[in-house]
Parts: sequence; C-alpha cells; structure tokens
Amino acid sequence: MRLPFLAMTIVAVGQLSVPAAGPSWRHLSSKRLELPEPNGGKQQTACVLFDIDKYGTDDIVAAERTKPPAIIWLGLVNGRWSRHLIEADGQPVEAGGWPFDVDLDLVIGGDWRSDELWWYENPYPKFDRHTPWRRPGTSRPDRCRFQRHWQSATGVLEPGRVQAVPR
Repeated sequence: MRLPFLAMTIVAVGQLSVPAAGPSWRHLSSKRLELPEPNGGKQQTACVLFDIDKYGTDDIVAAERTKPPAIIWLGLVNGRWSRHLIEADGQPVEAGGWPFDVDLDLVIGGDWRSDELWWYENPYPKFDRHTPWRRPGTSRPDRCRFQRHWQSATGVLEPGRVQAVPR
C-alpha cells in the first residue's frame, strides 16, 4: 500500500513549554503505523502542535489543500493516537496556523488562491471525532493575498472577526 506524500513521516511531538534542559522529541510515522494517516491528499501544507484536548500532551493539527478533509487533528488518548475532524470540506490551506485564546481555538489561512483567515472554535471538552469544529469567523485582512507568510499574530476584536498582523 502506497501512502500519500509526506504521510506524517516527519512529525515530531514535543512540549510547547520548553524545560531548562530543552524539549524532548520522538519521531512518529504513519508509515510505521504509529499515527493514523492524516489527510488523503498530496499537499500537506500546515502542521501545528498544541494541547487541544488539555490532556497534557501536544496534539497534532495537519492541513491539506488538495483533498478533503482539509484539516484534522491527531490526539493521544490512552496511549493511542486517534484522528479527529476540524474541517471536513476542502479548503486551500497555506502553511502556518496557530492556537489562540483561552479555549485554544485554531486560526489558519488560505494559500495564494484565497485571501481568507478561518477561525475554528475548539469544542473542548465535548469532542466528537467525526464532527467538524464550528467556524464562527472568516476574515479578509488587508494585503493577505499578497503576503505569502503573513501569519504571525492574531486576536479577536469582536465575535466572528479575526485580526491578523502581516509580517
């Protein structure tokens, strides 16, 4: 069986809070069946690590722009990684993305075909592996389409409105 390009073979899992001795990393691969296969396409464009479920271990968000589901997350529960939906449909997702606010929602933006930022609301603590996250806001920040790597900081100005700061 041939796995999709970059089938999460280069993902390393560590801690976002770095201890004095440095982070502890472990190489995991879907090819070796240590992780579920993330998305089905051949252009995985984003990988973000943060503790989505607040279990104390960083979860893995993977985005893919050629085939749905566009965004998934892999969570470690009882020693096993499981795959969960964030965006079931296709989206032209670009590299980058970040968690924000107290609930650890996700903000991620479009590639060259899109001038949008998408805000996905973390459903914590009520997760359903097969239910996509609610997307309460989409934004079109100034110059977004012309800045390839504009994703650097974000904040919520008001419900449903995302603010981006281009680099």
